[in-house]
Amino acid sequence: MVEFKAENNVEVDYHEHNILPLLLEAMHFIGKDKNVNRYSNDVCDCIIEGKIAVRFYSNEREKKVLSELDRIIDREGYEWGILLHKQGIWLLNRDIYRGDEAFTSNRIVFTMPFTGNKDNRYIKYLSYDNLIGETKNANFFADITEYRNKNFNSTNKAVGQHMVAHSNVFLTIMLRTNMIIHI
Repeated sequence: MVEFKAENNVEVDYHEHNILPLLLEAMHFIGKDKNVNRYSNDVCDCIIEGKIAVRFYSNEREKKVLSELDRIIDREGYEWGILLHKQGIWLLNRDIYRGDEAFTSNRIVFTMPFTGNKDNRYIKYLSYDNLIGETKNANFFADITEYRNKNFNSTNKAVGQHMVAHSNVFLTIMLRTNMIIHI
């Protein structure tokens, strides 16, 4: 199991040559068609099979870069966006219904902050198989997010958060009963 920790001032060079290869290997992306692009000293992308955009930012606030990644997956047609940031890892899905209030946060499937290990159990859902491979288990989380977006608006966020808490309980039950295929 790979565990990622926060590092201040992680440079793009370090990310491109150390973190990215580690992530690609751990998530079973080795041998897949990928294209790495470095845009500046602060931004690096890895596009996997034209369906997944993995983006690393070193010096921007996460809300700004999440909005930018959201625009990129829309414009380029990538199904999934993975943000690697010094604060954590985010998974976004292009196909999630966002409703009238089209906020970037409505496409966030899950967040794994580096300030604790409680959400490290979700890292396995970034694998090739769980995103675009045979099992596509990450769609379960995208479906929960979409359900929340369709059924709960911003004036009723407490109910939406309550529903997400129940989905975490449901996930725990699924994991314990092996209803989700593990990598």
